[in-house]
Amino acid sequence: MTEEAIQRDKTLIEASKALLEAGLVTKRDTFSAEFLLAEDTAGLIGAQSQLAAATNALLDTLGLPFATQVALLDKDLSIQPVPMELDRWIATAITNRPEIVEFEERSSVAERYNSFTRAVSV
Repeated sequence: MTEEAIQRDKTLIEASKALLEAGLVTKRDTFSAEFLLAEDTAGLIGAQSQLAAATNALLDTLGLPFATQVALLDKDLSIQPVPMELDRWIATAITNRPEIVEFEERSSVAERYNSFTRAVSV
């Protein structure tokens, strides 16, 4: 995307220079086109830097050498929305809360202990 913008900026600079030579625009228009090119070039460099940092972080996490080449195999990154099941999700979250699960397990152990002590004392 940024590479396409850079190509458009270069075309705009050429057009601006041709129009300047014909006396149809001012030098300001050419400067403006050059400024756009500089901004888009800086954006591309920033994106490439972020990609390299993310790639290095991935390789480090996987324990692979930094020289390992990484390529995206599936370029179709379309997102499939997840159907909202908020009530079920909330019920599952409440049921699976660690402190509730722990409480239920302790209660179960206590009940077994009580029934054992009752059986032994009879």
